[in-house]
Amino acid sequence: VKHLFGVSRSVRRPFVSNVKDTFGALFAGDIKYWDVILGFSCIAIVLILKRMKKESSKWDTPGEIPPTHVRISRKVIWLLSTGRNALVVLVSALIGAIFISQNYDHKLSFVKPMREGLPPGEFPTFASSCETVSIRTSLPCNNQNRTGLETVLSDFDVGIVTVPLIGLLETVAIAQAFARQNNYRVNPNQELFALGVANVASSFVSSYPVTGSFSRTAVNAQSGVRTPAAGLVTGSVVLLALGVLTPAFKYIPQAALGAIIISAVLTMVDVRILLRLWKVKAMDLLPLMVAFLGTLFLGIEYGVALAVAVNIIYLLLLQARPHSSWQLLGNALVLRPHTGLDFPTVTFVRERIEELRLKLTADGHAISVVILDCSSVMDIDFSMVLALQDMYNDLRRGKIAFVCACASPPVQSVLEAGSKLPVCQSVREAITSGHSGISDSMNVRPHAANEATPLLACSLDTLAGSIQ
Repeated sequence: VKHLFGVSRSVRRPFVSNVKDTFGALFAGDIKYWDVILGFSCIAIVLILKRMKKESSKWDTPGEIPPTHVRISRKVIWLLSTGRNALVVLVSALIGAIFISQNYDHKLSFVKPMREGLPPGEFPTFASSCETVSIRTSLPCNNQNRTGLETVLSDFDVGIVTVPLIGLLETVAIAQAFARQNNYRVNPNQELFALGVANVASSFVSSYPVTGSFSRTAVNAQSGVRTPAAGLVTGSVVLLALGVLTPAFKYIPQAALGAIIISAVLTMVDVRILLRLWKVKAMDLLPLMVAFLGTLFLGIEYGVALAVAVNIIYLLLLQARPHSSWQLLGNALVLRPHTGLDFPTVTFVRERIEELRLKLTADGHAISVVILDCSSVMDIDFSMVLALQDMYNDLRRGKIAFVCACASPPVQSVLEAGSKLPVCQSVREAITSGHSGISDSMNVRPHAANEATPLLACSLDTLAGSIQ
């Protein structure tokens, strides 16, 4: 944004600080009006060309072949619209060259001079510049580089771990955002492998750390990129530019580059997703808002990391307090948890069974059998097996039977190997096993004659209890 207004002073990175510093410069008069005019003109041109491409597709009349002039016009519009970013840069560079030739270069902000030629290929040296150390530690720079692997690691501190992690999170988050918009899938493992290989290879040519870039990805998307081959084209153009076109960069106004990035990012803002989340599942707004506010106030890396942490806590909370359904069948209490049975769920299952048993007893029901319906349980750990065994012993002392039913083969094998709990293939069998006098008074659908698996048996014993 600061390049769009020609702000010369440095601004801090987090969004709120960036806005504060930028508008502080605006009110102080530290802007270049030609940058403002050029920047907003470039935004308007980019958006108009994009709109023209969409409107040109409506010129066809169904069942008729368009005239030659219509087809030519559409091709010209398609070419201008697809290459709108390059067109804006070229025209802006021409305007910049005119300003420089007329000694008006002080009225526009231009790209800073760059070192010409390709970077030399060499083994990476373990050294950190004094500027880097000064930024991280607030110590004065004495124009001496610090060398040695141990010294460099100490300068980076925990950043040696957090920087790659945040880079991966940022890359995957950006990739997922564009994948949803363009209907394709992203493999995070492949992205991690690609990042690792790219960073190792780039260290031999003095490259910046390789991560996903939201602004450059947005520019690619708005330029009509459809396949990863665009990376090869972009890399080739960058190498060509470094080798041949570097002297021409001094004519490119920074306002034009800022306008291209802003116009690309504007199309990514989707306010409607808030309404959809509210209607579908309002709780999913929590990590979204944490990521949004964290990115605004702390930066994109910390915003994404905070959102991931909040989402992990939320998933653990769901695991510890899962949804469940229950039903009273005669004197048998049947509880069906709708999640895996593992350590975080131990307390919930015990408390839930005890709560329901006491409540039903107070209502005049003599509970003699407690059945844990495992038809929705796909996994169970040893901690839960021990807790169920303790629950079985406690209920047994109170003259109440405790039986597990409808367990899948993997879950049943764990239960039988780690405890002495009775495991039945159906709720009917569990009731009969726990209390032989109850099953006759139950309104339970009969099993098919060829009942072969526990899951089939449980499908015939489906309970219509409400989620509590």
